[in-house]
Amino acid sequence: QEQFMSRDNFDIPEVFRRAMEEAGWDTGRGGDGDDEGGGGDRPPFPRRSEPAPGANRLRWLLAIFFLLFLSVNFLVSTYTEWLWFTEVGYTSVWLKQWLFRFGSFAVGFLVALVVLWGNWHFARRRAIQTTPPFYPQVLKSRFIGGVLVAAALFLSLGFAGALSSQWESLLQFVNKVPFGTSDPLFNRDIGFYLFELPVYELIQGWFVSLLVFVLLGVGVLYALNFVPDIQRGRWQPWQNGALRQHVAALGAVLLALWAVGYWFDAFDLLYSPRGVVFGASYTDINASLLALRLQMVTMAIAAVLMILNVFRFSLRPLLVIGGVWLLVTIGVGNLYPGLLQRYSVEPNELARESEYIAYNIEYTRQAFGLDNVDERPFTFEQLSQETLASNESLLKNIRIWDYRPLLTTYGQLQALTLYYQFTDIDIDRYVVNGETRQVMLAARELDKANLPNSSWVNRKLEFTHGYGIV
Repeated sequence: QEQFMSRDNFDIPEVFRRAMEEAGWDTGRGGDGDDEGGGGDRPPFPRRSEPAPGANRLRWLLAIFFLLFLSVNFLVSTYTEWLWFTEVGYTSVWLKQWLFRFGSFAVGFLVALVVLWGNWHFARRRAIQTTPPFYPQVLKSRFIGGVLVAAALFLSLGFAGALSSQWESLLQFVNKVPFGTSDPLFNRDIGFYLFELPVYELIQGWFVSLLVFVLLGVGVLYALNFVPDIQRGRWQPWQNGALRQHVAALGAVLLALWAVGYWFDAFDLLYSPRGVVFGASYTDINASLLALRLQMVTMAIAAVLMILNVFRFSLRPLLVIGGVWLLVTIGVGNLYPGLLQRYSVEPNELARESEYIAYNIEYTRQAFGLDNVDERPFTFEQLSQETLASNESLLKNIRIWDYRPLLTTYGQLQALTLYYQFTDIDIDRYVVNGETRQVMLAARELDKANLPNSSWVNRKLEFTHGYGIV
C-alpha cells in the first residue's frame, strides 16, 4: 500500500500537490523507501510556509480599498441622480427604481449562490464518500473548499447582475394590467406579450445558464477524486453511482427548462418577419409552430428518460430521443418551413396569407384607435367663382410644400452647431398679420451625443433644451 501511494505509480498534476498534502495523503519523505515513508528517489512535497503576522489583515485592507476605488464612480453617479430626482419632485420614482434593482440583485445572488454552492458542496461530500481506497483524498483539502466558495460567490455576483439589469421588465411584470384584447392565434391577452412573456423567457434562460455552470462544476469535482484513473485512461464515470445520479437529476431539470423554452418560442412567432406583413404568417403557424411543439415534446421525453437514469443507467434511450430531436430540428424546423414557403406560399401568397393580413390590419386599427373613427359621407357640388372668392383665405393656405425635404433644409440652414437638430416638421395654423395662416414649424432639439463635453453639468443643467423654433 505504501508503494502504491507514492508518486512513482502515477504523475500527480502539480496543481493538486498542495491540496493532497493538506488532505493528509502520505506523499513520501524521500530516501530508500523504508517504513518511514518510502518515497523512493523523488523528494517529498514542499511544505507551505506560514504567512507573516499581519499579512492577512493587509490583504483584507487592500481588497477593501480596491473595492471602494472601483465603486467611487458608481456612488457618485447614483448620489447625483438622487439629487436630480429629488429636485424635480420624483424621489419616489428613484426609490422604486433602485428598490427593484437591489431587490432583483439580492434575490438573484441568493438563488444563484444556493444552487451553485449547494450542488457543489453536495457533490464534494458524495465524491469524498465514494473515493476508492488508497486514492488521494484531494477534495478534503480546505484549499478546494475555499475555491468552491470563491467561485460560487463570483458567479453568483455575475448572475445577480444579469438579473438586476432587467429591473424594468421585472417592474412592469409586477405592475402588469390586462389590455382586454386577446390575440387571434393563441387567445392570450396582449398584456401577456408585453409584461409577462419577456420575464418568463428571462427566468428560463437565467436558470439554464446557471445549471450549465453547476453541471460543469459537479463534473470536475467528481473527476478530481479519480485523477489516477483519468491519467491511465481507465475512468468510466457512468459506473460511479453518485456522479450518475447527481448529473442525471440536474440534466433532467435542464432538459425540462429547455422544453419550456420551446413553449415560449411558440409565442414569439407573433413577432416573425417571415410573411408579407409583420407577425405570424402561414408558414409560421403551419410549419414552425409544429416544429416547436415536436421539439418541446422530445425534450420533455428526454427529461423523463434522464430522471430514470437516476435509478438505473441506460444510455440508448437518450441517444434515440437525441436523434429524434435532431431529425425534428433539421427536417421539420429548418427544411419543411423553407419548402412550404417556397413552393406553397409564394406561388399563391394572397390566398395563403389573406387570413394573417386581415389579422394585421384589424389589430393595427385597434392599436391606433382607428376602429373608433366615425365615417360620414360628404356631399360636394361644382365649384363656382363666387365660392372661390368667399374662401380666398382657405385657398391661400393650401399646402404645397413637402415636409420631408423641408426637414433637411431646416437642419442645414438653422442647426448652427453640431449639438442642435430638428427631428420633425409640424403643420399648424397661426395668426399672422391678422390672418390665420398655415405654417410648417420645427422645434430645435439637442443631440446630447454631440456635446463638446459630455459632463453631468452639461447634460443635466446647461444643455437641457434647444430653445429654438423654425
